[in-house]
Amino acid sequence: MDTPQQFLSNYQGILAEDTTGIAELKNATKGLNEHFEKALERNSEETYKIIASLIVGLDDNKDISDKEAFDTFTSYNKRTKEYLSNKDNAMFDKLTFADMAIKDFTNAFELDKKILVRLVAIDRILNDKVYDLNDLYFQPAGRLITELDQSHNDWGFWTTLLDRRVRNAASHLDFYYDEKNYEFMGKETIKATIHGHRVKRINKFSISPEQFLKETLPNAINASQSFGAAGILLCLKPHSEYYEKAMAYLD
Repeated sequence: MDTPQQFLSNYQGILAEDTTGIAELKNATKGLNEHFEKALERNSEETYKIIASLIVGLDDNKDISDKEAFDTFTSYNKRTKEYLSNKDNAMFDKLTFADMAIKDFTNAFELDKKILVRLVAIDRILNDKVYDLNDLYFQPAGRLITELDQSHNDWGFWTTLLDRRVRNAASHLDFYYDEKNYEFMGKETIKATIHGHRVKRINKFSISPEQFLKETLPNAINASQSFGAAGILLCLKPHSEYYEKAMAYLD
């Protein structure tokens, strides 16, 4: 078990000032912390169980743990950062880096989807509704996001970090870096009216490298990071000195 000092150190690492999208990360962490606090007032035992399940699973289903997904994301993201650190090297290849960044986004979104399961469960506690984590686990991301967006509780600070259009394209191998035009390209399914009939069409879209690398990708990463940071806050709450230092980072 980590000590309060170790928890605080990990928390400070997550909320480092040089983190891309630090403002959004702090806002998401603050929002999750507020919802977690309210859920604890309703049902502290179930709330702790839901949050911890990401790493340790449930008493009756340890396999629902997603620690492996977290470790996979962390490992790939570390490789990407190491590769980027050599960007001035003659061997650095932009296409290779772009592919690594897309993989990071895909991994981050899949981890976010697993976190979504827990957030919907927390939301149901806040709304005095029954939840079944084992059932929610198999719900598609779109349905989970819609439930949060339609909730009486505001989850927009977190759900707006997720770019479903890019995720859907990447999951179907329809998102890539176009070296010729220096932009990320993707395909999405849209509904259009043709001759009075609603039909599905394929629509191409593009995202600049700056937008993808400084907004889309960091947002997906920070969504999961905010969950970790808010979880650490709960661990630090019994230790007032460390808790106050941690909360000060959100100002």
